[in-house]
Amino acid sequence: GFSSQVVYCVFAIIGMELFHGKIQFFPDNSNGPHALECGNPALRNSLFARGKYCKNNFNNFASAFVVLMELTVVLLLPLTPASLFANGFASVTVQPAKLYFIAFHIVMVIIIVNIFVSFILEAFFVEYSLEKSEVETAIEQKIQELGMGVQEEELGDEQLLAHMESDEHALEGAGGTKPQPQGLLFKIASKR
Repeated sequence: GFSSQVVYCVFAIIGMELFHGKIQFFPDNSNGPHALECGNPALRNSLFARGKYCKNNFNNFASAFVVLMELTVVLLLPLTPASLFANGFASVTVQPAKLYFIAFHIVMVIIIVNIFVSFILEAFFVEYSLEKSEVETAIEQKIQELGMGVQEEELGDEQLLAHMESDEHALEGAGGTKPQPQGLLFKIASKR
């Protein structure tokens, strides 16, 4: 949705400000400086460099967006620990940089969970209302067939009772009912 796109854009821009140029990608046959450490000696022998995550950087908007998408997938499917990214970028900057990844995780969990729960609830209410309307329609048709319906009007308690009694006498005399264009009220026959 729109809210998640805004979150991605904001975090991508912040990530580019914090981590731009700190991690570089080099092809396998490259002779660039510190090519095996993603261009940064701080990543020597790190899980980040050994796992060849050098493409996961914030050097441009597209790369930043991909990193954030991967972090979102990690939230749903624990393929790669999100802490691996956090540790890698904290190694090339400062340890408090991990707060960036924690903040993204919290915000995206809140958004994803809310969207998921609202989708499930909406689907439930749509299904429930459809079921209810089908049952009500069947009951109304049966009431009409039995001639036990009273036209629904905005009546007070006393008026409703008088209206029901007058309709009861009309039914006994005429043996039919008036057309019911609105809803139906169920009437129980009485000896009153």
